[in-house]
Amino acid sequence: MPEHTIAVDGMTCANCERTVTSAVTCVAGVESVDADADAGTVSVECPEDVCPTVRDCIAGLGFDVPHED
Repeated sequence: MPEHTIAVDGMTCANCERTVTSAVTCVAGVESVDADADAGTVSVECPEDVCPTVRDCIAGLGFDVPHED
């Protein structure tokens, strides 16, 4: 399963990491999640077509997920 790294602005603590991890884990097709507040990233193992749903999930939590170019 490919791993994707998504930039996330606004994660500031371990609670933010837990919140994002918990929510993204519930997205269908996601195999694993590693949120890192210090790096401002979320690494997700999932198919490419699931990434937009993951990004929407994180944004729905109130974090800023800059668009990919």
